Order: sequence, then structure tokens, then C-alpha cells
Amino acid sequence: MGPLSGDEGLAVRDLAKSHPERVFVNGSAAAQDITLRDQAPNFYRFSPDGAQWMTGVGSYAFKEKGYKRVATLAEDYSYPYTLVGGFMAEFCHVGGRVPKKLWVPLGTKDYSSVISSLPKDIDAIYVALGGADALTFLKQYKQFGGKAPLIGGSSTVDQRVLDSKGDIVEHLVGTISGVPIADDNPSEGWQAFVKAYRAKFPDAYKFPSGTLHS
Repeated sequence: MGPLSGDEGLAVRDLAKSHPERVFVNGSAAAQDITLRDQAPNFYRFSPDGAQWMTGVGSYAFKEKGYKRVATLAEDYSYPYTLVGGFMAEFCHVGGRVPKKLWVPLGTKDYSSVISSLPKDIDAIYVALGGADALTFLKQYKQFGGKAPLIGGSSTVDQRVLDSKGDIVEHLVGTISGVPIADDNPSEGWQAFVKAYRAKFPDAYKFPSGTLHS
């Protein structure tokens, strides 16, 4: 079983093809191509892909927030491709436009050229960056005086980013996004799961991952 990264999921799918006598189960890798295209008949997924997580976000951005033109910024590999594609499919279907798509390598340290190349006539920026990349961009976007509201890819608004210290994440206030489940979901079932998780793994991450438990 496994893994988590989209590119790793693609590698495991290809490995499965060379071992047809074995069953492989995807962990929570959310790249769409793992099972949508060039499938391995013995590789299964039981969790959504990143495009499915974006269901409703494009329509809400256009119809409720009034965003008509949105630029995208994402890491340059399979999982963010899926997130951006899922957002764009719906956003553009209802009438939105994406004048520019920007892709950056994992671990990018300097976003100055990216920020300066963002169109001036956009209503928002769709950001699909995770972990340290998200924090680095948010810090530099604030330093550059960025004012456009953000739409978050699933990893951009996960608890690793939201729990960061300082005021970097203030720009995420009001950000819309799509994730498997919010870490502070008040439902009784989720809270019971969180309680059991913390009792079982007291030294682990503060919140169970919505992607890994699903």
C-alpha cells in the first residue's frame, strides 16, 4: 500500500504492471493519472484524486465570490497538475478565465519573478503550493504588497501551513478551497476519530490527516 506523493503514485502504478500477480493499493496519492489514464489492472485507489477535491470550488469562486479572471500558481509535478486542472475545468465551464498559469519547481526559494509576472487585471490567484513552498510564497507575496485574494489548493490550506507561527498565514483568511475534511470539523464522528487518534499516537502529528484516514 502507498504512497502519498502524486509522482510516487505514478511510479508504483508502473511497478504494478511488472508484477501482475500482486495487488497494489494506492495510499492517498492524488494525481489523477494514477488510475485515470494508462491504468494498471492490479492497482486500485479508494480515495479521491485532487481534481475531485476541487469539486465546487470553481463554481463558488465565479458565482459567489465574483472572480472572473484567476491566475494559477502551482508546483510543477503531477499532483498540482491535477488540482489546477480540477479547478479550471469547473471555473472555466461556468464562464471564468485563466489568463496565466505559472509552474515552479519544488523547493523554490525566490518567488519575486513569479509575483512580478502575475497579470494586473486578475480577481484572484489560485495557489497550489504545499508546506514550506506555500509559506515562502505567502511571506514574499506579503512583502511585495500583494493584494489579490487567494484560492487555495488542498495542500495550501492544510494544517501544516495553518499551524505555522507568525502572521504569514494572515493572507489566507477568507481563502476558499477544497479538502477531504477540515481538521476542526465539528461532526461527532470526526471528533471521535481525532480523540482516538491522539490517544493511540500521542507523539504524532497534532491532527490526523484527512487524506490518509479517508
